[in-house]
Amino acid sequence: DGSFTFIAEVEIRPDFTLGQYKGLEVEKVEVLVTDEEVQLELEEMRKNMAALASVSDRPVQKGDVVVVDFQGYHNDVIMPQVKNENYSVDVGSGAMGADFEAMLIGLNKDDEADHEVDFPEVHANPILKGKKVKFHVKVKDIKERVLAEMDDEFAKDAGEEFNTLEDLKKSIRERLTKQREERAEGTVTDRIMKKLLENHDFDVPKRLVAFEIEQMIKQTEQQFEQNGMSLEAAGLSREKLAEQNAELAKKRVKGDFILKKIAEVEAIKLADEDMDRGFKRIGDMYNMPVAKVKEFFQNRDDLLPLMNELLNEKILAFLRQESVFVAAEKPAESESQEGEEKDAAKS
Repeated sequence: DGSFTFIAEVEIRPDFTLGQYKGLEVEKVEVLVTDEEVQLELEEMRKNMAALASVSDRPVQKGDVVVVDFQGYHNDVIMPQVKNENYSVDVGSGAMGADFEAMLIGLNKDDEADHEVDFPEVHANPILKGKKVKFHVKVKDIKERVLAEMDDEFAKDAGEEFNTLEDLKKSIRERLTKQREERAEGTVTDRIMKKLLENHDFDVPKRLVAFEIEQMIKQTEQQFEQNGMSLEAAGLSREKLAEQNAELAKKRVKGDFILKKIAEVEAIKLADEDMDRGFKRIGDMYNMPVAKVKEFFQNRDDLLPLMNELLNEKILAFLRQESVFVAAEKPAESESQEGEEKDAAKS
């Protein structure tokens, strides 16, 4: 009769009953910054602000900045791309590799030396990966750090907002405390998400999981590109990343469904001040006026991911308020290590 029949596959939103989400018992993470940690930060600042003075009456030692020329060879053939002149090596930093830097220790100005490095098959630099490279190095200059006195003048040199050393110490303590409070909040959030995932058992749409996996792969590719690298050079592939991210992607999608269901039940919605906070955060991150940020997000397709992120943050803030905190564990001194549940709310 000339009519057409269409068959369409439509993902159905999972139908599930909310389990417990209020009154979840969560270990609180105490935040602590010690005097010793503040002092270590001061010493690092002192090192970074130190003047460099050439020395000629002694060999290289750890902590020196050594100016070198180097040339790489593979099978005794010059590697044109592996060459540098007047290159500064911070001995002991590990930036050039521990073995390479250790080889410089004990050399004097104008000394030359050879050092072989076996680069692994999986390496960021495709020119070096899987090769045994001999580096011929010549020491051009040895510079030692001239450390300033740790006093009020040092503090003033560190920033015009500091008048005394105590001002600088206070600023360092506040910065470290804020960083650790943010990490502690992230750790608590991860633990809440872990409990939510454990309290809910339902299947999630496969297409949404596949979409989330693709987004995660694209993000990884962009990170590599920003560092001048590629997945292949690091021994990775899209297929391998898809396999590695499959479980976390599933948890992210599931976590997002749970959070949105909680938002429906608790009538949690975005307000203008929530959006303004998000715009300001992006402006601060990229050093842009808020007006410019808002202009960028005029397109609703660009705005939706931000709205989703801000709504999830608001829901999680509600859940943290509703949680029951139990005996604290060790202070929040390092990044959260909560495993695959980390970032499960991201989608």
